[in-house]
Amino acid sequence: AARWVKPLRDPIVGAGLVLPLALVGLFLSFRREEAWLCRIYLLAAQVSLVPFFLFERFRLPMIAAAAIPLAAHALVRGAQAVVIRQWKQLAVGILAAFVFLIAVSLVRLDRDTVVLRVNVGSMLLQSGRYTEALKEFQTVEREQPSAWRVEMNIAATYAAMGHTSEALRTLRSVLEKLYREAQATGHPAVQDIVQCHELAGDLLSKSKRPEEARKHYETALRFAPKNERLKEKQRKLTGGG
Repeated sequence: AARWVKPLRDPIVGAGLVLPLALVGLFLSFRREEAWLCRIYLLAAQVSLVPFFLFERFRLPMIAAAAIPLAAHALVRGAQAVVIRQWKQLAVGILAAFVFLIAVSLVRLDRDTVVLRVNVGSMLLQSGRYTEALKEFQTVEREQPSAWRVEMNIAATYAAMGHTSEALRTLRSVLEKLYREAQATGHPAVQDIVQCHELAGDLLSKSKRPEEARKHYETALRFAPKNERLKEKQRKLTGGG
């Protein structure tokens, strides 16, 4: 999110300022009826993160929708405390925010940059921003050679861009690795193999190379014999569609 939302690039704005103040504001606004929507939203956002945080970490920026108004409330109450000289209340609020800041700063999780880049690249690909998507995938390929499955994303991006030769070359490369992996482990990655053969068949079919396309569909059907979509594509190539 920080790539496109500039304030989020500064950690002080998020974990260092907004969240500690939001915690204080949450307690300060407890008896204010007009703040019920923020409290319910914040609670719902936290609860939704519990089962999904491993898979949907892009939900995190949603917390700001409730945290910012609560943080603003904390600031307003702090200013009021200064005006009426309620130093004890002000000190408790500052202490609570500081304790929460320390607690947050102690938590550091390792980020899987491969997953992050692939997720961002996939979003860019779905948005039709092919050049940017390709850049993300190629960065993973260059910096993390062990993550060679990203070649599937690269092939899909080339296909979307209309670069058939590059897509087919990339598919040949990843298929070779998939088959080597299957031979070494005895457990072929069926879904990945079928996906690569199907995409190769689609590209060859569009390029008026039906015999080569048919071979890819036939190979894919050996791994997924009940796939009706593949059967239909094969029938069309043989004149039965």
